[in-house]
Amino acid sequence: MNIDPWLVPFSAPRSYLALAAHRENDWWRPHPAGLFLRTLRTDADTPFVARLVPLAPDGAELAFERFESEPALFRAVSPAGTWEFVFSDERTLLARADRPGLGLRLDFQAAGLHWQLLFRVPVPGGADALLANANKNRARYLLVAQSGALAGDDPQWDGRDAATMACSFAPPPGAPAAFALREFAGGWDGSVPAAAFDEAVAARRAEFAAFLAPFAPAAGPRADVAAAAAHLLWSFSVAKEGALRRDALLMSKNWMDRLWSWDHCFNAVALAPAHPDLAWDSFMAPFDLQLEDGMLPDFVSAGKVLYGYVKPPVHGWALRRMLRAMDPGPDRLAEAYDRLARWTRWWFERRDRNGDGLCEYDH
Repeated sequence: MNIDPWLVPFSAPRSYLALAAHRENDWWRPHPAGLFLRTLRTDADTPFVARLVPLAPDGAELAFERFESEPALFRAVSPAGTWEFVFSDERTLLARADRPGLGLRLDFQAAGLHWQLLFRVPVPGGADALLANANKNRARYLLVAQSGALAGDDPQWDGRDAATMACSFAPPPGAPAAFALREFAGGWDGSVPAAAFDEAVAARRAEFAAFLAPFAPAAGPRADVAAAAAHLLWSFSVAKEGALRRDALLMSKNWMDRLWSWDHCFNAVALAPAHPDLAWDSFMAPFDLQLEDGMLPDFVSAGKVLYGYVKPPVHGWALRRMLRAMDPGPDRLAEAYDRLARWTRWWFERRDRNGDGLCEYDH
């Protein structure tokens, strides 16, 4: 299955990291075109963590010519060779070059933001390792050279702020370069990625195949469509964190990188026949933040909750559709009934201003 990387970032279930191809200055933000490591932490000052730039054997900067993406593996092709990427777990991205001589630079998107730090740390085995304290992304990133050398560029400082922050992976003589990147929401816990690249790819492929299997037959005219839809449901999940009190699905890991209080219903309906527990958590996630008067948030993410707007009340309809495909059990149904009753009362008490029994929707 081929995935359009310009529309669907490369990510993994429960992960707040993604690789995304961007054109110049899209997302209403000034930045060059290229391949970016992105964060889905919506309290961050910017979603862009670092731009990935391929380097020729002589160190000259190149540009990626095209990208190839499947659920388990992402390839970024340059004139001098290809970099491959896989998530070994939701916090760890592994990368390797397909031939000797090909390097890579990570340009952290640090300009004009405070307290960006990049420093060397010792790791078992003596490999080159750097820790990037990316305050603007609300995270830390450990970078470890698994094959070759890793060096941080001298930062350009503007008073207290880093105007530039970058590091480069150089290949060893006669062999391809490889590295690992691990994200930490808090401080570095001292752990170092140890997974092998090919084993990680095989594990991810098996994981996606197991996720896909309950949805649809493996063959037939709609097999490709079913696989593409299932991939979105598989890769757009994030782990419970912050305001998200359970694992749930974002609407996207590209543009709509939050859980809006009606879109989540359609994800839950889609998940119900195959993955009922994830369907239930996706359906109930905004109800975890329901106000006393019954109002739901407009959206929720790990770092932000917005009230003041509401989305259409499709939740009863969605639950009825879910019940055709799954049995949540009496305790879950009792909880849902209470939350839906409060939500319905809110509409008639707060959005039927002329008292005619017909609620008004004004966003």
